[in-house]
Amino acid sequence: MAGAVLRSLQPFRDVHTAVGERLPTGFFNRGQKRPLFAGAASKVILAHLPSHQINKLFLTQRTAIARAKLGTDLDTFKQRLRQIREDGYCKTTAEFSPGIVGIACPVFNRDGKILGSIGIGAQATGLRRDDTPARIENVKNAAQEINALMASIETPLDQPARAVGRASA
Repeated sequence: MAGAVLRSLQPFRDVHTAVGERLPTGFFNRGQKRPLFAGAASKVILAHLPSHQINKLFLTQRTAIARAKLGTDLDTFKQRLRQIREDGYCKTTAEFSPGIVGIACPVFNRDGKILGSIGIGAQATGLRRDDTPARIENVKNAAQEINALMASIETPLDQPARAVGRASA
């Protein structure tokens, strides 16, 4: 899936959204486009793409990557993505929506390839600093449950992105 996104250089889209009562109206919408280099949900996917796709992205999207403060050179870009992978999550503030903190973790297919992300968004003004570690753990736990389920079932999403949607032989 991620490979298909990169080949067309299209932004990611939300496929499912559950909204709490305190978020602004229209904050999340199913099918909503998300920038490739901004916001926790996108960055955590980006961090788990294969190295050759990261290299290609840097060559073709260098300006957008620099504007997103992900680095002005390939080494810095890769280091920032490596940090997200090592942390196991990505947290951003006001990157996708003004005043919103996003926390996201990766979702993988059973072969360990990135499929997407799961995350939460909260108004920064209503988020206490000491709540953040617990929220990160909640998102990590949800991702672990999804990843365990994905590892236990066979789906078309186990195929490389370029093969999804092709008729099987």
